[in-house]
Amino acid sequence: MLLAEHGLVLNNPPFSEYDKYIGEITSYPQGYKENAGIFTHNNPWIVVAETMAGRGDQAFDYFSRFTPMFRPQDMELHKTEPYCYSQMIAGKDAAIPGEAKNSWLTGAAAWSFYTATQYILGIMPDYSGLLIEPCIPTDWTTYNVKRNFRGASYDITINNPNGVSKGVVSIEVDGKAIEGNIIDFATFSGTHTVVVTMG
Repeated sequence: MLLAEHGLVLNNPPFSEYDKYIGEITSYPQGYKENAGIFTHNNPWIVVAETMAGRGDQAFDYFSRFTPMFRPQDMELHKTEPYCYSQMIAGKDAAIPGEAKNSWLTGAAAWSFYTATQYILGIMPDYSGLLIEPCIPTDWTTYNVKRNFRGASYDITINNPNGVSKGVVSIEVDGKAIEGNIIDFATFSGTHTVVVTMG
């Protein structure tokens, strides 16, 4: 099982001794770095995969495990700044699970922003416009996103009256229904109010 309290580990079980054929990852202590550690850089990719599969509860659970803002209680254990990602969090097989290393030295912040805005909140640029395709926890009933895109500003409200994770049944732009879930950028400029209903 790859899931740990602070994110998903790279492999499990860890290598317990050096293997010259496998190489470097077997040289690290168990639960650290590539040897069953939690790399925050690749954890968002797993969240993206969960949203693509339509599993919003699972996606957000994974996301909240490695994202610093959701885990202020871990900062004393992490021993890193509470406002930034670390490259690695020690996995469940480590001597000190949850201890973080190499803060600031990761692409996790960029990947997490991309994952949160485009795949969880579901506001994604597309060649033909702005694609609205959320994948959220089933207990989220509504949320609001403001998005500037190709010269226009959108005030987007997502309503989830039926408690689903994924699926858009209607979109209204300035009170008028559009077909599909892409707001055509060629049609709109200026400021717009968007209401999305999931179901």
